[in-house]
Amino acid sequence: MGDAVATMSLIRWRRVLLSLAFALAFGPVVAAPDTQPGFHHAIVQLDGDGHGLLVAEVPVRAGEPIVMQFPKAKQRPACCNRMVAADFVLVRDGSVLATDVIGGQELFVYRFQAPPGWASEPFVGIAAVGVARKTRNAGRQLESVDASGVVHRSSLCVSQEGVHLKRTVGSKARSHLYLSLGYAVAAPTCP
Repeated sequence: MGDAVATMSLIRWRRVLLSLAFALAFGPVVAAPDTQPGFHHAIVQLDGDGHGLLVAEVPVRAGEPIVMQFPKAKQRPACCNRMVAADFVLVRDGSVLATDVIGGQELFVYRFQAPPGWASEPFVGIAAVGVARKTRNAGRQLESVDASGVVHRSSLCVSQEGVHLKRTVGSKARSHLYLSLGYAVAAPTCP
């Protein structure tokens, strides 16, 4: 029991230190409030064997619509596959390191079963969670127009050890999510 508590404590401290490091590296950023709080973009990771991981800013409700990128030729993201959140399992054991770089708030990490044929090899992309009028790829970004008509844009890049999702609402920074991959990346894409 004592080892488990010590391990959880170390994981929490690592998250705090990681958040502080990102805040220092990327400078001060003030998050703009969402006009539709239930709608957001999330990181989605597919393992190629039908298992998925969703990293979200807010809890995902059962029955909530999810629109996500999927791999196209040469691992380029295509838009979009649709599903409804069902049988999503919240991960609370510290096995996944994910951080909200801007606010330092706890993120919601879910495991799910991906529909057959969604990804035959590992893939990381962006998902739109909640009701949107329209979601599409716009260059290297995922762009959604929420039910209020507000535009959300997210970009994804890979650093030396993890994935970064940066989302703007209108023209203001809203979120910067980080998911550790747990290994060194051979060809990072973050500036």
